Amino acid sequence: MKKDLRKLTAWMLTLAMLVTLIPGFTIGAGATEIFEITEVDEVELMAAEEVSEPASSVYNIWAGDKQFTSENLTISDNNGGTATYDPDTNTLTLNNFTYSGEGRLLYGRPSGATAISYDDADTLNIVLVGESSVTCSNTTTEFNSGIWVANGSVS
Repeated sequence: MKKDLRKLTAWMLTLAMLVTLIPGFTIGAGATEIFEITEVDEVELMAAEEVSEPASSVYNIWAGDKQFTSENLTISDNNGGTATYDPDTNTLTLNNFTYSGEGRLLYGRPSGATAISYDDADTLNIVLVGESSVTCSNTTTEFNSGIWVANGSVS
């Protein structure tokens, strides 16, 4: 009985593989073009408009627990202040920005936390507008820092 069941299973799998080789049984992903026939021998191809969103760029700079991305270049605090990152000039502008909280764990480890972290080989330019302050008050880490820069420098 067991031997017959194995043979039947083998035959069914073989049949399923053979069916997929038959061209009439292929399933396409769908057409992306629209064809318009204007004359019997003339076919005009009109490409369907394809809209593709560009991939979001993620930058190695954080304010608190929020990371700067190409879609999120400004982070607001609760008092109307902003931290804005310009990736073209590698500039972080703190405009009356206040951060006080647990910050972001450095490299995901509980040894240290920071209010603002930057991990890139380039120089980070920081511009202060008005009065800004950053404080990391994480009580579960060995050390805290206001601004942490790894692999680069600050000007």
